[in-house]
Amino acid sequence: MEGGVRETRYVKDEATGTMEVTHDETYVQPQIAYINDSMGYHKVANASETEPAITLHLYSPCFEQCKFWPDKNDSEKAMTGTVCFHSEYGNLVER
Repeated sequence: MEGGVRETRYVKDEATGTMEVTHDETYVQPQIAYINDSMGYHKVANASETEPAITLHLYSPCFEQCKFWPDKNDSEKAMTGTVCFHSEYGNLVER
């Protein structure tokens, strides 16, 4: 890991149709961040505009698709993305 990573967590506000921030924190090495579905949704971003950030994400159980919101002010317009893996179960995935 290298650099700093900013994690922002959200919950969906059913009344307003927006994604409301519940947590906003920057992590630097050697810190570890964790989230599960009960904690809401999250995004991660490089905390610096000039320095690189390198992270390692571990997902268990594995999943093939995930939901994302291009507009945090409109939670009804969710989209689905397909996850691309470098390896599955220890075997390199051909690209």
